[in-house]
Amino acid sequence: AVEGSNVDEILALAGVDEMTIPPPLLEALKERSAGEVVRECDTDLDAATCCDPDYRLDETTYRAYWETDQCGKDKLEEGMKAFTQSTEELR
Repeated sequence: AVEGSNVDEILALAGVDEMTIPPPLLEALKERSAGEVVRECDTDLDAATCCDPDYRLDETTYRAYWETDQCGKDKLEEGMKAFTQSTEELR
């Protein structure tokens, strides 16, 4: 069974351009009525609110951020391994 909170999280992101949604969640979403979808994300407004005019993303800032993103590191490694394996299988 799909937990309601997972479906609620997907619904909260309504309006986001791209999402990868696992099949069980897609099935759960199909069971909901369109009236249950309330757009909580306003990408234009949220982007404007999050802009700090003094923030600069340079290499030093990026590297400092990247060091704190273990999930990102794990997913990157997982993707690189899968890509390498697929490439080797094609040879």
